[in-house]
This record gives sequence, C-alpha cells and structure tokens, in this order.
Amino acid sequence: MASDTALRSALTSVSRALNDFAIQRGWKAREYEILFAVSQEWGLIRAFFVVKDFEGLSETDMWGQVWDQLEKALKSGPDIGLSVGLVVHSWDQVNQGGLYSIPVDFVDEAELLGTASRSY
Repeated sequence: MASDTALRSALTSVSRALNDFAIQRGWKAREYEILFAVSQEWGLIRAFFVVKDFEGLSETDMWGQVWDQLEKALKSGPDIGLSVGLVVHSWDQVNQGGLYSIPVDFVDEAELLGTASRSY
C-alpha cells in the first residue's frame, strides 16, 4: 500500500502527463477532463481521460498516443510504485452514456488533488 504522499505524487505525475497531452493538442480546459479512481489496497490508479475528440484517429490510436505520452512522462520521473490503468473516451461517447459513462467511483482530478480548476 502506497503512503498518502507517494499516492499524491503518483496522481500528480499522471495528471501532469495528461494535461501536457491536452495542451500539446491545443485543447482548452473545458475540452477535456481527467478523473481518477484509486485502490491503495491493490496499488492501482485508474485514469479516465475524456477528450475533445479523436481528431480523425480511431479510439485505439488515440488511446495509444495518450498512453505513449503517459508512459514517456512516467519513465522520465521517479518510480511511482503503482500500476496505472487508462481509459480514453471522447465527449460524444460519454454523452451517449451506457458503457461510455463515467463510472461513479471516479473523482475529478482537481477534487482529488485539491488543485484549482484549469483556466487555460
């Protein structure tokens, strides 16, 4: 089980990588959302990244690009000591509901990390 400090550091690293991905795409704060579900017992962070759209890519290709960014960012920093799972959906998918809905156990990054909302 990760300490609260280690968990916060890991969440911050994942959050930063996903925000950097969105910024590189030129997305404004309201065009994407990052949510997390954490299981300290299992040593798992699940990230749910809702993106503006897939920019002409398939869902699999967009997921791959996001994962590559996340993996690259995490490799360049200290070991976070937790497993990371990633789901990437577009706003259109989330608005369809059903299997694309945001699960109830996911919490917005700002709420979980106690950070201010994005304003860019």
